[in-house]
Amino acid sequence: MKSNSVRSLQKTSSQPTSGCRRSLAGAVLAALTLTAAGTFTAPSPAAAAGDHAAQWQQFSSQLKNKYAGKHIRLIMINDPFLPAFNKMTDAFSALTGAKVSVDTFGYDATYQKEVLACGQSDKTYDIIVFDVPWTQKFVPCTDPLNAYVKKTSPALLQYNDFFPVMREASQWNDQIVGFPFAPYFVLQSYNTKYYKTLGLSPAKTLDQFVRNAATATKNEKLPAVYGTSMNNQSGSAVGQAFFEYIYNLPGGKPFMSEYPGSPKPYANMTPMFASKQGLAVVDMFKKLLPSQPPGALNSAWQQRQTAFATGHIAAVNEWDVTTPSLSDPSQSTVVKDFAAADFPTNGKLVTQVGGWTMGINKYGTQKDFAWDFITWFTSVETSLAFSKAGGFPPRTSLLSNADLEKQYPWYASLRSSVPTAFADCRPRVSQSFDIINTLGTYIGKALAGSMSSKNAMLGADREIGAMLKKAGYRVDSMSD
Repeated sequence: MKSNSVRSLQKTSSQPTSGCRRSLAGAVLAALTLTAAGTFTAPSPAAAAGDHAAQWQQFSSQLKNKYAGKHIRLIMINDPFLPAFNKMTDAFSALTGAKVSVDTFGYDATYQKEVLACGQSDKTYDIIVFDVPWTQKFVPCTDPLNAYVKKTSPALLQYNDFFPVMREASQWNDQIVGFPFAPYFVLQSYNTKYYKTLGLSPAKTLDQFVRNAATATKNEKLPAVYGTSMNNQSGSAVGQAFFEYIYNLPGGKPFMSEYPGSPKPYANMTPMFASKQGLAVVDMFKKLLPSQPPGALNSAWQQRQTAFATGHIAAVNEWDVTTPSLSDPSQSTVVKDFAAADFPTNGKLVTQVGGWTMGINKYGTQKDFAWDFITWFTSVETSLAFSKAGGFPPRTSLLSNADLEKQYPWYASLRSSVPTAFADCRPRVSQSFDIINTLGTYIGKALAGSMSSKNAMLGADREIGAMLKKAGYRVDSMSD
């Protein structure tokens, strides 16, 4: 899921712990240790199952200096949660004595480097972090976690406390490919000050979202403000955006058998991009162009986030990976002037889900070490600390945590959106990356005016259909 605010392909690695980071790590570790010492208060009945507090205390005690002198390496996305992630890895180092290195890249580069490493049976990384649509692609690159789960205390893991949609999204044919730690959902963020000035309310429908955007654009009351910003950039940016909207038009679906509630989402992969609903999505993207700041055709994740955080637009539909930063005065001018709402829909709400899962490298040489890291990082306790530091809650229990609710009032929207998410919102097959990029290339041509919407989507149908048919999927003949 492409949702990070840093899109550079340049690698960044974890650096030796500075005094400041040692201090932060100590604070995090102290909080986690206090929890382990017996003051843990389960945030929900789910997290209270069995003797979790005792199991967590025992596990934490066993980790103390267990990996002194050892070195574990991860490869993952350089998304906005990275500072919070680093605080957690520093705490793990302080607890275990291990060195943790995290090599991070932009979205496309992360995928490409991980696929290349897998193809070369590379042992460099112990843990591979992957996006929801990449799940099947990384089945042959990771060790199934089923055996690890079976040998670990259920009271410690609290596996059923993970969001149900993320449990589903991180499995393939009953194989647990990884544990989710940073799930994302697309929410509607809006500037409360601007909307009050203009007499607007957050959009319930896609049609209302378009009207709101038009009303807010260079309105005489707010002449310097535009209505919204979209992921219009050709390729994976706008290709991904399509999947956010298609299910929220009645009858909309990208492929014949891929829709919420489908018993077999990949049984018939005949593309439906040139359907009435598919064309309506592209036409809506076109209709929104005048309501966006200059350079809209080159706008992607970072541009739309910056536009909202700096008060240049009135509303945006975007991944909640960026939402915590809106409360940070060093990154946002709308700290006291934003709220979140459910994604607008013309039918039954289907929320786009994505985000990141940790898997054990099949070719790695420290698999028990990797499992301990994954167990620790995705625990109820560390997930809570990660969320407080600017990360994301992967667990149902944390959506009702009083501290997080106070820190992030927009969790109310998250609570209502998570149950509406569809694990296969974007296809999770091995061809997903190419599907999204190819679709986005054709949509980009439609937005730029070099192709009509119909011809562009018919072109996407043909090229993606041929790709999937060659891969062995059922693809029916497509008419013009």
